[in-house]
Amino acid sequence: MATRPEESHYRIAAARLRTQSSPILCHHGGPSSPTRSPTPVLTPHPLLASLLYLLGAVLTWIGTARQQRVLATTGSAAAAVGLVLQLFALTPALLQTEQAIVLTLADAAAMVGAVVATVGLISVLRGRLQGAAAALWLTAAVLAVGSGSRGTLSGVAPMGYALMAHILLSALAAGLLSVAAVLVVLLTAQNARLRERRPLGMLAALPPLEALESAVFNTVLAGFMLLSLSLLSGFLFIQDLFGQHLVHKTFLSIVAWCIFGTLLVGRHRFGWRGRQALRFLLTGYVILATAYFGSRFVLEGLLGRHWG
Repeated sequence: MATRPEESHYRIAAARLRTQSSPILCHHGGPSSPTRSPTPVLTPHPLLASLLYLLGAVLTWIGTARQQRVLATTGSAAAAVGLVLQLFALTPALLQTEQAIVLTLADAAAMVGAVVATVGLISVLRGRLQGAAAALWLTAAVLAVGSGSRGTLSGVAPMGYALMAHILLSALAAGLLSVAAVLVVLLTAQNARLRERRPLGMLAALPPLEALESAVFNTVLAGFMLLSLSLLSGFLFIQDLFGQHLVHKTFLSIVAWCIFGTLLVGRHRFGWRGRQALRFLLTGYVILATAYFGSRFVLEGLLGRHWG
């Protein structure tokens, strides 16, 4: 029987409607929901956290030195906001994909900076080392410049609990030992000014010499324990020491671990302090920084590859 033109038009329109409302087939043949445009994620500019850290450091240092509590409190608040913004910018770098971690050199430095800034905030909240916290936030401002950066790297390491634990422990250890390095520099400057019997000037914002020295070695002890756990978790993560390009990093980390361990034993057994302790601490920190940052720079910046 002949079909009228009106019926044919209606049938074509109905067929098109059924096609548009039917499930979309994926490449594996199963149904999936219609695709949606991704919701844009607003992340703060990396420099914003650094500027807030810098502002917090200046206000806290001046406020502590001049005993102006309102100014110091304002500086602490600025640093706290900077830490929140930095963590907000850094989180997508850790969760960039569902099955892998793409952590660049700048992100690794920003993680260390976040630990340094957090220690500064904790020390202020506990009412100790307020002047030293300003120096810690200044350090964090430098390390936070590249927060949330994006890299194009090959050889991305697969996600896993051992790798995640190793990354967090490494960042915590490097952050605490960075705090110890900053504090020992302040301690040396303060000690030199006292020995010369010169006015402390802006160094008057620092805590007493004994409190600062105690904070240095307590921080070294905590960092040494975390570094030990980091090395242990690293051995779980490492499957092929040469294939994963981890020979230099592992060797330098073990050397730094031995130096920090020697420093702690010397402090406990022989009462090491002053220049002798300074040399051990800074030598160990330079080696650890070379392992943490230097090897990553060579691998990513020069070879274009990633650990794992």
